[in-house]
Amino acid sequence: MAQPRLSVRLLAILIAGVICLVLGEIAVAVLQPSESYAVSPGPNANYVIQTPEFAHTVTTNNLNFRGGVFPPRRPGETRILALGDSFTFGL
Repeated sequence: MAQPRLSVRLLAILIAGVICLVLGEIAVAVLQPSESYAVSPGPNANYVIQTPEFAHTVTTNNLNFRGGVFPPRRPGETRILALGDSFTFGL
């Protein structure tokens, strides 16, 4: 009986690994309850994020970002936009 090539073995291992990761993600999503956080009601709003650990008041500006109104960008000024999840938001 001929031995499968190394590339076929590696492909089989890769596919098995991906299947295990997908099944693991599904198991976590089904078995672990997710926490729901407040969603911003829109620009110029104040709202409270309440969890068992803390309560935090959030204020949004006219662009629905946290913090004050952004002044016009000055020449040579660099601005950074951070996109992400609850860790980026500061929870």
